[in-house]
Amino acid sequence: MLYALGQSLVGRQAAELQEVALDLKRRFGASPDIFTRGRMAVAAAHAIAVNKGLFGKIEFVTPPPSWTESVRKALDTPMSICVNGALLSYDWTELASGNLPD
Repeated sequence: MLYALGQSLVGRQAAELQEVALDLKRRFGASPDIFTRGRMAVAAAHAIAVNKGLFGKIEFVTPPPSWTESVRKALDTPMSICVNGALLSYDWTELASGNLPD
C-alpha cells in the first residue's frame, strides 16, 4: 500500500526509529544504541544516515544482502526492504558503512 502511495516501509521504519531515539535522548540525555537483526538493518541504516549524531553504538546482526547483490544474483528479496529508485544513487549497505557515493 505504501508503495502505491509513493512511499516505502523502510522510510516509515527509519522515521519511527528516529522518533524513538529522539524521545530516549530527551528523557535520558544519552544517544541510544541500535541493535538490529535481519531486515531492520535497512531501516536503521537510513535512520543513521539522516542523523548520525542521534545514535550511539550500532550493530547489525545477519543483515540482508545489499540491493546490488540481490539484483545481480536474482535473490528473492522482499519488497518491504526496498526503496523505489534508490539503487540508482546508493545501496543500503553504503549507508550502513558511511561510504556514500558523491
